[in-house]
Amino acid sequence: CSGMLGHNYNITVDKNGLLTVNNAQMTFDRAQIQSKRYNGQNQSVAPDYVYYTLQGDGAALKDQAKVSYRLHGESAYTETLEVKDAQTYQIDIKIEAPNHEVFETTSPINFTVEKINVEITMTQATKTYGDTVDDLLADAGVSSFSDWLKKMCQIKVQPYYLDSDGKRVNCEVAGLDWDFEFKVIKKGQGNGDALEVGKNDVGTYRVYHVVQGHNLDVNYVIDYYQDPDLAEGDEHKCNYDAYKIIKREVAVEWVTQGAIENDNKFEYSGAAPDIK
Repeated sequence: CSGMLGHNYNITVDKNGLLTVNNAQMTFDRAQIQSKRYNGQNQSVAPDYVYYTLQGDGAALKDQAKVSYRLHGESAYTETLEVKDAQTYQIDIKIEAPNHEVFETTSPINFTVEKINVEITMTQATKTYGDTVDDLLADAGVSSFSDWLKKMCQIKVQPYYLDSDGKRVNCEVAGLDWDFEFKVIKKGQGNGDALEVGKNDVGTYRVYHVVQGHNLDVNYVIDYYQDPDLAEGDEHKCNYDAYKIIKREVAVEWVTQGAIENDNKFEYSGAAPDIK
């Protein structure tokens, strides 16, 4: 046998003179998968580097090696595994190379998509007592009460993360507007039932986000802006009284019959009023 064969293969000769060439082994050290932040899009699950060694003449074959992934517990591997929601995923890795035994990890590797922070700001919107939801939507030119709140309260949802120095860095998240819908609830409720528009008394109410499609808590750490100039002890945030119902003005016209005006006062004249 040539030196090259001896270097690349384990060769066994049996008593009948048959030559058996076994696949070489590969040694897996580790894989490092850096965590990512939720951005509203599918993100590739790919380690920065997979540390493994191909025995024999493996260095020449490394560009032919294939590394694939799967979520732990699933059956099929793929070279382009993608995930979206924020959570910690368990990943299996498989490595294949010509003339080498296939390697699969026996313990999954963790890959984390971190939640993104969002700060919600808004101003107070005013509604007149008795206006129906159809009245509001028509006047504002929108198609849902959530959109009315977004427009009239000037709601802004700003995603951000903290860098290594703890400084805030604003960023973008795909589908953010679709994720966040809003409702009106009673003040003092954490996340109460939405109030029915047009059936509430004059006063102020709280505006709060609702779950749209899936649990927002999976992907976001949500907070509402708080004015730093509030009086000491006042912990109300911008959404606390962001929906205000005001009194409806009513004009009353008095019709007097059988009365005589005297210095802007009406006195009964003694005559019977007309009955119509």
